[in-house]
Amino acid sequence: MARPQDDVPPGGKGGLVALLAAWVLLFALVGGGFAWVFYLHPDARSDQQAERAEEAVGPNPSGAGTDRGATAGEGASAAASSPESEPLSEPRSGAKPAATPEELSEKLQRQRTSQALPAWRKFAAAFDRKDPRPRIAIVITGLGLDGEATQRAVQSLPAAVTLSFTPYASDLNRWIAVARVDGHEVMLDLPLEPLDFPRSDPGPLALMTGAGDRENLEKLNDILGRGSSYIGVAAALGSRFAASEPDMRILLRALKTKGLIYLDNASSRDSIAAELAASLGTASVVNDRLLDDNQASDAVIRARLAEIEGLALARGQAIAIARPYPQAVEQLARWARGLGERGFALAPVSALVPQPDPA
Repeated sequence: MARPQDDVPPGGKGGLVALLAAWVLLFALVGGGFAWVFYLHPDARSDQQAERAEEAVGPNPSGAGTDRGATAGEGASAAASSPESEPLSEPRSGAKPAATPEELSEKLQRQRTSQALPAWRKFAAAFDRKDPRPRIAIVITGLGLDGEATQRAVQSLPAAVTLSFTPYASDLNRWIAVARVDGHEVMLDLPLEPLDFPRSDPGPLALMTGAGDRENLEKLNDILGRGSSYIGVAAALGSRFAASEPDMRILLRALKTKGLIYLDNASSRDSIAAELAASLGTASVVNDRLLDDNQASDAVIRARLAEIEGLALARGQAIAIARPYPQAVEQLARWARGLGERGFALAPVSALVPQPDPA
């Protein structure tokens, strides 16, 4: 039995194929035209190259926009007259001239000098060392454990006050950054063994006279590694350690190598820190008054500040240490406001370290 034919008009399949072929040909012609206009035409290629060049070098330094409609000839003419097309040896109009060999040599020398500076000079707060007035330095120690007290000291005290942070602070680098942003130079407290240890306990990081040199140096490196951008260390307790010549010699030599200041808190009359530091060439200063031991009263703090002024008048400079107790910070802030009128200069502690005047 014959298979019935599909219900398709004669020639229907062939006509459908022809129609599809016509549409494909039409799309090919239209696509080719677009490709010629937008990609193969010389003007189009010039625009694309200009776009890629602009993307590579960034925005036009002159701030002017690029004329996307320029022809290839116009683009070549503009490039010939543009300062960007001039030789690299010729400075662009309005640009900084190339440095001379003498200027490059001077810049290199400044960089080398900066790299050669000890840390205490590199991170010291600015101070005019030609200021002839007697200098008074105030150092606040024990910062970083009590957030409220630390914030109060940073914000309430003048930038010339040096701030020293305990290595036991959990957020040490953040506090150092906050202090430096406000203009303060910073130190780290250095816990040392006291005479009445263990009644007065400087903590597990303390350098001890009974420990070996290796252990003490490891603790020192641990402490110094907890912070950054500081000018030196401020002794915390340490009446026994500061009287031990062998232990202090190891410590002061290490600090000299690292370019750091040692601030002796004068907790012991037997301290050999000042003489030993001078003989070793270690940057060092000695405290003259502890302003607020045992949370001294306002009257006691004011009396000790008056003593500091007297010492500065007699010797040209003086140093006082205080803890961040509220009454001490308040009294210091009031006292500092009239210090200049009384003929004194409030100075960061680094300004009291002897150093040669810059050439």
